[in-house]
Amino acid sequence: MEDAASREVCYAQLSFLDKRSDAIESIPYHFYYSFKCYGVGECPGHKMSIVDWELGQAYRSWRSRYKNEETLLEKIRERWLCLMCSSRNDVYFYVGNMKRFRRNFMVLGTFYPPL
Repeated sequence: MEDAASREVCYAQLSFLDKRSDAIESIPYHFYYSFKCYGVGECPGHKMSIVDWELGQAYRSWRSRYKNEETLLEKIRERWLCLMCSSRNDVYFYVGNMKRFRRNFMVLGTFYPPL
C-alpha cells in the first residue's frame, strides 16, 4: 500500500503556468467494470479498474448531497451501471494502460450513446 506522501506526489497537479496547486483528494474505493465481449462466446470475461476522473469527482461532490455512505455508493452504481451501461445504450469504454503494466488495461471513460 502506498503512503500518503507518495500519493500526494502522484495526485499533485501542475497548471499551464508551472505553479503547483493542491493535490486531488483520493477516494477510499476502487471501482471496476466486469464484462464479457459481445458476440464472443469463448470470452473468459474481463475485470477492469475504472479510473475515470468523472467517477472520482462524483464521489467527492455527491458525498455532501448523500450523507449516508451506502446511499452515495448506490447513486454511483446507478449512474455507472444502470444509466451508462443500460441495454438502451450502445456502450463503449475508452481504455488505456501504463508502460509498467502493458497487459493490464483500465477504463478511462465511458461513451454511451442511445441505440
